[in-house]
Amino acid sequence: MAHGLPPDRLKAEFSRSVPVKKGDVLVTSSIGGLYPVGIRVGTVEKVLPLGPNDVNRSVIVKPAVDVGVIEDVTILEGV
Repeated sequence: MAHGLPPDRLKAEFSRSVPVKKGDVLVTSSIGGLYPVGIRVGTVEKVLPLGPNDVNRSVIVKPAVDVGVIEDVTILEGV
């Protein structure tokens, strides 16, 4: 799961068990069957430290596109 982190980054969350590291490339997956597979989302810039009670691992992601110039998006719906 990823969401916007102003001004131009994303914050993504993973299960603690996912071995994500700086430089990893994130792509869309088919989990849930809602999104096309393999579309580049961005590159991990920083893995945030885990707190003792965190259930998810958070990372900062540089988007694959310049979000400041996007004018149109398409919302995909499951059938």
